[in-house]
Amino acid sequence: MVNQVIILARKLIVVGLGIGGVRDLPVNSIELLQNSRSVFVQSGGHPVIRQIGRKCFHSFQHLIEEENSFQNELKIISEVVREASKKTVVYALPGNPFEDGYLAGSLKLKLQREGIELSCYPAQSITGACFELLDIEPESTPVAISACKLALKDILLERPYLITGLEWKGSFNVVLNMFERAGYSIEHSVFYLFFPKGEDRLQIKHNKLKDLETFNDDVFVAGLYIPPASGFAVSGYAFERLVRIMAKLRSERGCAWDRRQNHQSLKKYLVEETFEVVDAIEKEDMNNLREELGDLLLQIIFHARLAEEAEIFNISDVLEAINAKLIRRHPHVFGKEKTEDVAQVERNWEKIKSQEKKLKASSIFESIPRSLPGLVRAQKIQECAARVGFDWTEVSGAWAKLKEELLELRKSIQESDEKAREEELGDLLFAAVNVARFLNIEAEEALNKTINKFMVRFKYIEEQAKESQKELNNMSLEEMNLYWERAKK
Repeated sequence: MVNQVIILARKLIVVGLGIGGVRDLPVNSIELLQNSRSVFVQSGGHPVIRQIGRKCFHSFQHLIEEENSFQNELKIISEVVREASKKTVVYALPGNPFEDGYLAGSLKLKLQREGIELSCYPAQSITGACFELLDIEPESTPVAISACKLALKDILLERPYLITGLEWKGSFNVVLNMFERAGYSIEHSVFYLFFPKGEDRLQIKHNKLKDLETFNDDVFVAGLYIPPASGFAVSGYAFERLVRIMAKLRSERGCAWDRRQNHQSLKKYLVEETFEVVDAIEKEDMNNLREELGDLLLQIIFHARLAEEAEIFNISDVLEAINAKLIRRHPHVFGKEKTEDVAQVERNWEKIKSQEKKLKASSIFESIPRSLPGLVRAQKIQECAARVGFDWTEVSGAWAKLKEELLELRKSIQESDEKAREEELGDLLFAAVNVARFLNIEAEEALNKTINKFMVRFKYIEEQAKESQKELNNMSLEEMNLYWERAKK
């Protein structure tokens, strides 16, 4: 009989406090909280604890309010187990402890090792409240986990989470840092499930992940619902991180080289990175393209950062401007306008563009940058002129003009007129671009392909010279031409 009493005394009763006040708890739970000799509570902030008002509650409030309070979890578990090894102990936790991530596996293991019986008086769960307050689909049940048990390896971007145990000091900072490191945007939506001060009805508030640090401490937060991170949210986080890295590089504690740059000094890098992107595309090197696009994006972020420091605009303004422009210039997609073909889309684009930039009183060429490569600029100027009707009716006219310019160039050479030679060569190139335009060929791209072809063939000559142990400058033109013809095959 004595042994039986001892066994019964070695018992831990976990009582769920639910998601409301005393009136929402089962009668058995209320009686246990009111009449049990030894009742431990993690925090005194829950409405049920306030309403019962027992002075003999053993609260761990002092431990969870200490700096680095998460380290005190083992102290709490050890104390609860030690007391339960002597007598029956009631341990009150918010929500439904078994469903809401409160009961640590380490607690269950210790109880098992000590031969202590564990029983639970359930209540309405915080997890269940998510379904009601947030209208979550049943198949999207969140992973419930206490903040003090949260680990980076446990966070999957595609899963929803319900973080409990937020009464621990520093828990909001831990959640913010952990989810940001996992790949969530600091703009990611989160939802607080909390009891307003003095009230016992769980309420919900929408906020951003970045605002966790500033949440009002006067309320008791029962849970924090974090929806899954979409692919867009993940890429948004990566974009924000790049913006923050650039800000740090430009800060007083940043990089001396980055701090010295301005819009003018960065121009050459912007051009270089653009051409390196084009080069990767032409080589169909997707791995290199990924890298080069990043380098090009860095230049955009850099210029936006300079403008932000000068209080002119920031990267958000850049993004909003291009979003608005794309919507404005695609009325057939985002509006009610209908278009029948690509040509009409292009005409509408130029019409809207002209209205935006008020080019009617200036020039149709105003928007074409002078810094463009010559062939690209020539083709764009010709396209603008063609749109208003200044063009040959067919390619034969452009072809005849090309022949005419070739004859004029030959004449200027025969007459040894250096100034005329330069002008006529320019006219010839401009006419050649016109022919390319009629043939739907990008002149700049065609020339680059020819340059690349020349380089590949000449590289073959270099390789043959090396195999023959000859220097290029010691080879005859006949030898080089022989290898050139071989390279063409």
